[in-house]
Amino acid sequence: MSVSTMAAAWKGSKHGGTELLMLLAIADCADDDGKAYPSVATLAKKCRMKPRNANYILRALQSSGELQVRIGEGPYGTNLYRIN
Repeated sequence: MSVSTMAAAWKGSKHGGTELLMLLAIADCADDDGKAYPSVATLAKKCRMKPRNANYILRALQSSGELQVRIGEGPYGTNLYRIN
């Protein structure tokens, strides 16, 4: 967990509600560069939602430019997330 990444998410995100919650869940797993590789199931569990809804929110964050998703580029083929 990176306190600086979480603080940046709180301060810089234009999102609210579930989108902000998802961004903070990713930041909770991230390093100081904003990189994280939690599974969608882990993010869904943290946000108390179904994985299908988590995928929808991840796409919304990616479309807004606040999140980069690199499919299969994390350890063991996981997705690599980077908070911008």
